Parts: sequence; structure tokens; C-alpha cells
Amino acid sequence: MTRPNARGVCSAISALFGNDRDSDCDVLFCLEQQEARKEEREKTAEPQAGSGLVGEPLPGHLLGQAAADARGSGRGNAGRGRRWQGQGWAAAAAAVEDEAGGSQAAAASHHARPSPAAVEFMACWAQLPDPAEEPTFAPVLAAAKEALVRHFGDALAVFNTPSLRKQLLQLPAAGVEALLGSEAFGTDSEDSVLLVLATWMKANHGQTDAATRRQLCRLVRLVQLGRPYLTAVLLALAADHETGAAGSPCAWFPISVTEAGFITTLATAATGVEAERLLCYGCQLYVTQSSYYSTAARPQCLPWTGRTFEWAISQKELLEALGHLPPYGCVSVHGSFVGGSRLLCARGLEWKVLLLVEHGATSAGVVLTCDLPAAYDVAGSRLGSSSKFIAVAGLEARLAVHGWSPGARRSRWDVVVAR
Repeated sequence: MTRPNARGVCSAISALFGNDRDSDCDVLFCLEQQEARKEEREKTAEPQAGSGLVGEPLPGHLLGQAAADARGSGRGNAGRGRRWQGQGWAAAAAAVEDEAGGSQAAAASHHARPSPAAVEFMACWAQLPDPAEEPTFAPVLAAAKEALVRHFGDALAVFNTPSLRKQLLQLPAAGVEALLGSEAFGTDSEDSVLLVLATWMKANHGQTDAATRRQLCRLVRLVQLGRPYLTAVLLALAADHETGAAGSPCAWFPISVTEAGFITTLATAATGVEAERLLCYGCQLYVTQSSYYSTAARPQCLPWTGRTFEWAISQKELLEALGHLPPYGCVSVHGSFVGGSRLLCARGLEWKVLLLVEHGATSAGVVLTCDLPAAYDVAGSRLGSSSKFIAVAGLEARLAVHGWSPGARRSRWDVVVAR
């Protein structure tokens, strides 16, 4: 089935839910223990009081019910009811699998497209069949996860493409697990992977429990973090976890200060021999076989030539800023990257480009500044806005400034982030 046709079938089936149009039966939901009363209910035209019905009857469609009954045959009402809820999985699966097997050219252009079938599919995670109970659903789920990773691409794309960032926040925990647990999800550094999780967690902490948070955090390869994250971010997260109240939004990363310190020492070990000795003793205290200690590198999303991000400032913004230029002073002018954001995320940090103009100067200066991402600014956290956070961070980048061009009265700057 081609992608347009598959999506059309998905939309048509979805539109039938709760719709009287073309309905040829009624669907009744009942408790599973009421199976013994099935024959009694079937003999009457109207449901009897106390019959164990749950909710209101829904208009049904025998075309979808027939396919559901075929898959749920011999499983009782519970099986058939579950397959009726999922009568659109077959069509959805076709769209998802088609998208997962799409060409590389289509994958490369995904940033301009709306949310694909895979994102919508994962959003329904709570209603999806359990692959353990429905083995035939496992390939569909695998295809959905593969398509999800292809859609988001890599950590830099997630942060620097507004539509992808918005879609990330709407994913269920299973979708985030699919991204961080995939060997195909690229990044510029493991710092950005931790930032992906922190960004999602800040928006969705209330929808998680301790077990879910632990499972997601275990996917981050901590020994591959950069020095700023090892010496400041990781230790602060560990301190928040130890001292914060159970379930507090600031205590979301389950690791002790002692283990965070051990990981920092291990990651910054001078030689391979030193690291081996540390692991020899550390395995007696910590689970060194977990992903925390994985040295397997994720795919590098930056090509050797780097990745270019355009930043521009309008003539109106520039003139307004110059209008506030004090005598013998200077003024800084903020522009915007493509998509409207004023910041660029790389190596787990937020970077901004500023145009500095001094009074009486014949030229302006371009400055690249760095800040800790707002994802870590959680109430009660040592990484909050009122904290004293100091770290030395670096970024291999090239700033290219394009001056005013005749007839195009605008300025444009390119930031090339290199490996």
C-alpha cells in the first residue's frame, strides 16, 4: 500500500470512531467477568440494569469488527474488544512501515513535514496492544520506532528545529525511550542526549513515576559526557536527587553523588590502565555493565565540514537598537536563527550570537555567548537560575558575516558548528 493510500485509509477509519455515519451495529463495553451473562444479554434488545456495562454504547462498523473478530477469535470478549479498539492498526501499520522504509532523500527532508504517522502512532502508546499478548504486533511496533528515529534524526535537529522540539515534548515516555535507546539516533555529543531527556522531563515529569524515570535515565551514556557536564551538571543532578524530596521535579535523575564522582573520575582518567583499575574496583559497588558506563559512541551527526545555521537581524531591529545607543557606550543586538529561535543548542549548551555596536565605531563586533539550557532551571535545583554555576565550555565554530547587499537591505550571519 502506498503512503498516501495508507494514510487515507487510516484517516477514514479514525473518522468512523463515535460516528453514526454508515454505522450498522452498536458496540457495548462490559466487564470481563460478565461473560457468563452474555447469552442473557443477547436475548434482549436493550441492556438490563446491573449487567456490568461500562460507559455508553458506541456506534460500530461491522467491516472493522469482522477483521477484529478474525484476529481475536477464541479469545473471548476481552480479546475481541481489544482488537475492535485497534481495528485501524493494520492500516496504520502499512503507513508506518512504508514511512520507515522510505528513501534517504525523504528522510533528509523530514524537518519541513508535519508530524508523521510514527509520531501519531507513538502518541497512542497507552492504547497499543502488548506485543507479549499480540506477537503479530511486534513488527509494527518495531517499524514505528524505526520511523520515529528517522523522523527526529539527531539531537541537534531536535533542538534547532522548532517543530521537532514541540513534537518531542508531546511524546510518551516510550517514544523518548525509543529515541535514546536507538543506535541510529545521532548526536554531536552525549551532553546533547542528556539535554534531550532533561527537556522532555521538565515538561512531562508529572506524567512519570520513579521506575519510568530510572529506565529513561539509564539510557544516557554518562562516561561519554563532556567536561562541563561531568564536573558541574552531573554532580548537581546527583546532589538534587539525594537531597530533594521523593518525586520532586528537581530530583529526577536517580544517581548518587558518590557514583557521579566515580563516573567523572573514570571519564577523565589519564590512561587506559587507570580506567581499567578504576573499573576493577568500581564494579564491586556499581553496575558498570549499564549504559551509564558504555563507551560505544553514538552516530556523529556533524559531518567533517560542519553544519550551518543561519542567523539574521532585520533592519528594523537593528535601527531600534541603534536608537538606544548611549554616548560613549555600546549596545548589543539579538537576532534570530531560522525558525525564530534566538539560541542555538550544541554540545548540550545554549549559544547566542550577539552584534555589539560601540558609539562612534565604524564597524561592529560579533560575539558568541554560552548559557546553561533552561531545561535544567527547575525549582529547588542547584542548576536553577539563582545557582552559581561555573564551567569552561568550548565550541568549534566559524562565524561568517554577510554584509548589506544592494536592494536586499538586510544583514545575515552564518554559524558553522564543526566537529
